[in-house]
Amino acid sequence: MRSPTTRPVCLEHRGFHVEVTRKDVKTLRLRVQRYTGEIRLSVPRRAPMSTVYAFLDANLDWLADARHRMQSVEHPAEKRLSQLTRVALWGSELELEVRQGPRATATRNPDGSLLLTGPDDAGLRRALDAFYRRELGRLAEGMLAAWQPVVDREASSLKLRRMSTRWGTCNVRSRAVTLNLALAEREPDLLEYVVVHELTHLRVADHGPDFQWFMGMYLPDWKQRRRRLNSRAADAV
Repeated sequence: MRSPTTRPVCLEHRGFHVEVTRKDVKTLRLRVQRYTGEIRLSVPRRAPMSTVYAFLDANLDWLADARHRMQSVEHPAEKRLSQLTRVALWGSELELEVRQGPRATATRNPDGSLLLTGPDDAGLRRALDAFYRRELGRLAEGMLAAWQPVVDREASSLKLRRMSTRWGTCNVRSRAVTLNLALAEREPDLLEYVVVHELTHLRVADHGPDFQWFMGMYLPDWKQRRRRLNSRAADAV
């Protein structure tokens, strides 16, 4: 009979924040989640901490490389928009029309396509981010209003910005929730997962059993949604 997984322990090691979980495994296994930036290490139950630190030391170069690869992932808004004909919106593709103009603007055409105008590629990116901010803000505000009474916690503010390694963050002291603009490119149910995830952190700060229990009560399929959201996770050691 397999023993239950122990509660994760978080440690800081040479500038890396690592979530260590002891399991019925024979070897140490290290993973870095793309976008979330979480570093997770599975460890045999009886392995001493000296083995844990030695393993992390042996893989410092891999961790640094994985972090670099996460930060260098190219999102559609970081490509040359003047060369694109489509952009992602809520899990689907949106036809794109690009024009040169003095102001950075984003408007929907009568046929439903998106018209981006800007003086250069940087202006086009600003226009697209402004469009994503409107779309994401509209849906996220509604989800917060719906879920705050369920979680019995209320965010003090909602911030939207493009982030390279996380889908969302929650400051447990100020109760401010920040969401990645790139969520506007993904399916709405994945945004809902992130909203519930961050609100739940206002109840439980870590990702331990209590957090997972609440998430399972709120969203029974939250792990499947997390896998879909982080489908491009970094390779494991």
